[in-house]
Amino acid sequence: MQTVQQTDYDAFSAKLACLSKGYLPPNEQSLTMPIKGFVPLYQGYKDLHLQYFQALKSGLGGRRLASKISRTIQNSQPVMNYGTYLRTLSIDIPLLNYINELPETKQLQIVNLGCGSDLRCLQFVNKQLFPQVTRYIDMDFKQSIEFKQSVLTKSHQELLSGIYEAVPCDLNNIDETMAILNKLLSVKIPTVFITECALCYMSQKESQILIDSIRKTFLTGVWLSYDPIGGDEPNDRFGKIMKENLLMSRNLSLPTLLIFNSKDTYARRWKEYDQVIIENMWNFLQFTISPMEQKRLQSVEFLDEIEELKVMQTHYVTLKARW
Repeated sequence: MQTVQQTDYDAFSAKLACLSKGYLPPNEQSLTMPIKGFVPLYQGYKDLHLQYFQALKSGLGGRRLASKISRTIQNSQPVMNYGTYLRTLSIDIPLLNYINELPETKQLQIVNLGCGSDLRCLQFVNKQLFPQVTRYIDMDFKQSIEFKQSVLTKSHQELLSGIYEAVPCDLNNIDETMAILNKLLSVKIPTVFITECALCYMSQKESQILIDSIRKTFLTGVWLSYDPIGGDEPNDRFGKIMKENLLMSRNLSLPTLLIFNSKDTYARRWKEYDQVIIENMWNFLQFTISPMEQKRLQSVEFLDEIEELKVMQTHYVTLKARW
C-alpha cells in the first residue's frame, strides 16, 4: 500500500512540474475541436495545486516529502512533462464532453477510484460551470484520504460542501467498495468512474470484478481509464523493462501490465459495456491536440527525444466505456 501511495506523490510532483514549466494549464487553442467549458475548467488551476503543495510543506505531509517533491519539480524532463500534460487532458476532455451532452437540469455523479492527490474535485464541483454535478466521490487508501481531507477542509470547505466526499477504501476489497458506492450514490443517476493509473496496481481478478460489478449496479454512465500497457510486438520490451525497474527500485508490482499489453486486450475487460473507445497517447497528441498547441509545447522546453516520447506514449492508453 505504501509503495503505491508513493506513486501518487510522483504524479502530484509531475503535475506541479508541468505547471511550473508552463505546459499546464492549456489554453483555448489547445484542441483540434473546441469543447464547451474547456478554458474555464482551468481557471485558478495553478493556484489550487500550489495551495495544496503549501499545505503539504507546512507539515501535513512532512518536510522530507515536500523536499522530494521540490527536487522532482526541478529535475523534471520534457518527455515526462509531455506525459503528464497528455495524461491530464486525456481524462478531462472525455469527462467534459460527457457533461456537455447532459441538460443542465440532469444530475451527474463522479467517482474517482484511487484518487490520490488528484484535484479534479475542485474543478468539477463548480456549480456555475457544471450544475449537473451533484456528487463527487474520491476513494483511496485511508492514509491518502485523511491527508487529502485535512488539506481540502482547510482551504476549500465552502466550495466542496454538500457535493464532495472523500472516503477511505481498498479497491481490492470489492464488497467494501460496492457497499460504499451503494450507500453514497444513486444507482439511477448517470455516473462517471475515473481510474487514472489505478487498475494497473490491482490483480486481474479483482479489477475485472470491480469493472463488472459497477456495470451491473449502476444503470447508466461512463468509465474513464488511463493506464500503461506492456506492448505486444515480439521485440517490444517496454513493459518488461518497466515492470523490472519498478520491482527493483521500489518493490512495486504491476500485476496486469504484461497481461493487458495492447489496446485490444486492455479494452476487452469492458466487453459487457455498450461502447468502448480506446486510444494510445501518441495518437491523442497527434489528433486531439491542435498543431498550434503542439508548437506551443515545443517552445516551452526543447524536446530532442521525439522517438523516445513516441515509444513511451504508445505504451499509455486512455479508454472511454459507456453503458
